[in-house]
Amino acid sequence: MGSPHTGDIMNQLLRWWRMVGAILAVTFVITAFVPGIAVAGTTGNITGTITDTSGKPVADVKVTAAAPSQTQTTTSNASGFYSLVNLTPDTYTVSFQKEGLQPASVPGITVQQDFTATLNQRMQTEIKTIASVRAVGSSNLVKPNQGSDEYTIAGKQLTAATNPLGTHETLYQWLAITPGVTGTGFPAQPRVRGGQVTDLGYEFEGIPIQDRITGFFTTNLSNIGLSNVEVYTGGLPASGSTNGTGYFNSVLKTGTYPGFYTLAYQASTPETNNYLTFEYGGATQNKKFSYYIGFDGVNSQNQYDYGETTYPNVLLYGYNGPGPVRTRDWVSNFHYRPDQNNDIQFVLTNSLGEFDYNYLLNKSQGEPPSLALQPCPGAVANPNTATGGSGGTAPNGQSCPVGLYFSPLSSGTGNIWHHYGGIGKIQWNHNINDHSFFDLRFAENFNQYIFDQPLADPNIPSLENNPYFNWAANLGEPGACPAYPYAVGSPLQTPVGDTSGNICAAVNGAEVFFGDRRSNMYLGSADYTNAVSANINVRAGISNEKDQNVFSYYLTNSFGSNGSWPNNYLRSDYPTSIATVWSDAQLRFGHLMVDPGLTYAQMHYGYPNGGKTQSIVNPVFNGTYTFDPYNALRFSYGNTSSFVGTGYVYRENSGTYNPANAGFAFAPQINHSSDLMFEHDFGDNTTIRVGPWYNKTTNYYESYSPVISTNPIVFGKAVLSNGQAHNALGAEFALNHVDNRLRSTSWWVSATYDNYWTTSSGSLPGSFVTFPLPQNLINRGVFVRAFDNPIFSGTILADMRMDRFHLAPLLYYQEGTFYNTGVISYAGPEPEISQNELIAGGYWKANLTAYEELGPSRNVIAGFTVSNLFNNTNDVAP
Repeated sequence: MGSPHTGDIMNQLLRWWRMVGAILAVTFVITAFVPGIAVAGTTGNITGTITDTSGKPVADVKVTAAAPSQTQTTTSNASGFYSLVNLTPDTYTVSFQKEGLQPASVPGITVQQDFTATLNQRMQTEIKTIASVRAVGSSNLVKPNQGSDEYTIAGKQLTAATNPLGTHETLYQWLAITPGVTGTGFPAQPRVRGGQVTDLGYEFEGIPIQDRITGFFTTNLSNIGLSNVEVYTGGLPASGSTNGTGYFNSVLKTGTYPGFYTLAYQASTPETNNYLTFEYGGATQNKKFSYYIGFDGVNSQNQYDYGETTYPNVLLYGYNGPGPVRTRDWVSNFHYRPDQNNDIQFVLTNSLGEFDYNYLLNKSQGEPPSLALQPCPGAVANPNTATGGSGGTAPNGQSCPVGLYFSPLSSGTGNIWHHYGGIGKIQWNHNINDHSFFDLRFAENFNQYIFDQPLADPNIPSLENNPYFNWAANLGEPGACPAYPYAVGSPLQTPVGDTSGNICAAVNGAEVFFGDRRSNMYLGSADYTNAVSANINVRAGISNEKDQNVFSYYLTNSFGSNGSWPNNYLRSDYPTSIATVWSDAQLRFGHLMVDPGLTYAQMHYGYPNGGKTQSIVNPVFNGTYTFDPYNALRFSYGNTSSFVGTGYVYRENSGTYNPANAGFAFAPQINHSSDLMFEHDFGDNTTIRVGPWYNKTTNYYESYSPVISTNPIVFGKAVLSNGQAHNALGAEFALNHVDNRLRSTSWWVSATYDNYWTTSSGSLPGSFVTFPLPQNLINRGVFVRAFDNPIFSGTILADMRMDRFHLAPLLYYQEGTFYNTGVISYAGPEPEISQNELIAGGYWKANLTAYEELGPSRNVIAGFTVSNLFNNTNDVAP
């Protein structure tokens, strides 16, 4: 027979399961009638138990959580339990007061989205000297009552990673210093625990900001107005389990009383950049109304010279763009709190973009001319060529087989992007009582990228255009393209026997097109949280998302069937929707906290001929075991899923992306993940987190090249399949030390080991393939290393403070990036590997920021930042 204690636990569990079952039943019914999404809330909680020196609970203690953004008060019950719910993410000081007892105050309690911070307090019955309080800030890695592996980048760490002025940086700068996040170079598009850049979730104030067309984010991820970034790398909560292998949430600043404003300017050289940032925040004295407005700037004048740039594009690190960049972003965050139980939030953002890349040409003497394609005089429509035209006479007197000739390309006449984006959200947070609340939110996310490239330069000496690369031999076709470089006034030729019209001119990024990719996302959700007791915390939510997607690319070097430009060659235009219901609970049994959860989602694709609805169920099980206040063991196991973008599901007139084709199948990608993290507090605000993780993705949706021979290794034509997979085994390491004294050094160390294997077509097998191969691997591809997932990366970041002067170095190191993963020879009837896969050597980069706080109030900052301090010119692969 079980002990009475065991019986109590069983009865408690039964009551909890009945409660969760009821919540799930209600939310399933409501989801049919209530629109919504925003897969998570934007508030958190603080709960705990108050006891006296003998361990007995203390009732009627006034508990106050105070932060610049919000103040909230509650009272402990007869069991000594208190709960402060629905708190804006911030760092709070929690105070405890009761007549006859010694008041206590605990600073540095960080509230994060969707999590409950536990703070137990022992009250003294007589006045005595109280030991110093251990403050727990956002950089503290020991989080004993949190099931998810989450990192908050805020405060001193955020400033050191970017710059003290808050002028324009991308979110990549922050994510690169987070354990579990890797990328190719620094900073780079992020990957989390073996996933790819589109296998992730991106949120802004709890609103998903990734379009449902390609899976990329819908803003330029500027840091303007952000108070912190929450990075979830493992043990995702039920509310976030549709976010792939991990997700990021950007939290906006909130107005305070007294108010504040910032005006910042930054200049960069060489080739000029210019930044400007303005922000203004404030609140009424009673904090019922608060406001924050932030405005970004940025100009640029990067120089394009024969395919090379002298200064990196400030928007897309790693993608060196020529030409002006210009971007204008502003964000606003308003809160109205008529009383302590209600908070109405209104968020509005807008971004512009442009990124001209205008071919600012300064070619050296002897370099070939820059060219564009123009229709030959007298050319007519011809459906038998890829350009849609033929005939006419070029300026040099030659006939035009596909109706186009090479004309001079003038400066500033091509390659223009336009980006327009905006987010609007209204949210009502309501405290039902002192331990439960709900959030109701509606939002719209608009994003548009217009890609103009009316002209291109086929004389860029890329591999395909280079005279040493023989298209004829490698394509198995007779003849060859005209001699490189191409001459002004000559017609666009084609290899003998080929009528594509594009082989010789539009390759390796020189494709000439106009593109329009836009997404309207209408979102809404309702979440409910109940801190039932010190040992039970339950949550549930429903959501729905309606999307209007437009994905349209047009060739502009084509005549089209009616003899006019442009000609649509890629179009995907249909609605999607995602309905979600989720529930989870935090259950505490002494030192053990478990957080089981369940998510059910329906994803509908409205493509022609009926569309398709897919259902998924994601169970998650997270938890921590707290040995003592200084040591915790965190664990997780569960499934998460990723949405497959509409651009990869259905395209008009496509022979590949069309569900009507025989054998076509697609389903959401499912990630099976687990991890085990040990967390330790050394004292003196120094903490560590370290441990292994494993992730396997099934239903991976992409094309792959099946192995049809192994001696030599030969691949067949690419096949679109849902049968691929990722396997990733790795480890995370984080070590943080924060010192807030006027003369001190704070530092943050992160490292990620990512042993990643995939069947993705972008990573074809090479030297890592072992023989003989099992037949099933031959049929569906081979697990191989990937060139965009380095095996190791790490950062060291510091803030060395000497009163008013700060020195903030950042050192990034990466090892084991793979290349030659997709080098294929076309010499035979089928493509085959021509080079073995290789491993690049170590890649490192160093930045240094130095600044001084000036003036009697230290509110004027002057300084400088040096990027790539030691002039490292080697990238992650040769």
